[in-house]
Amino acid sequence: MKGTVKRLPTKPSASPTRKHAQLNVTARRTPELVMAFVGAAGSGVTPVANAFASELKEQFGYEIHHIKVSTLLRNVADSVGEKSITTGSKADKIENLQNIGNKLRQLKSADYLMKICVQEIAKKRHNAGGYQRAADALVAIPKRWVAFY
Repeated sequence: MKGTVKRLPTKPSASPTRKHAQLNVTARRTPELVMAFVGAAGSGVTPVANAFASELKEQFGYEIHHIKVSTLLRNVADSVGEKSITTGSKADKIENLQNIGNKLRQLKSADYLMKICVQEIAKKRHNAGGYQRAADALVAIPKRWVAFY
């Protein structure tokens, strides 16, 4: 395939399919946010996430919901034959959580952690009265709501 480099368009396509997709996304816009702050243990990501959450709450009126992936990992550890440890050194606890995460990805799926995070968002939303019934389905109520990982 040597010499078959194609130039990508520099402007978005104005095709009917693209316009339809843009309208579809525009119609689904809500003020809800989902944010993930990720960093190695001790990297300082928690204070950064907390400062960001504080700004969203104080300046923009967002309702804040924290989701800690480490807690979710501990909750599902036994589903892959692992035991979550809560005692020992910080290094031991971190290694334990990494092992649980690796085993979940290996035995369940590569995106399993993301799936349990989405489930947790749905649970928190439900518990906070964030759905309304429309016909035979529950529909999310648009509001200033943010989930932090």
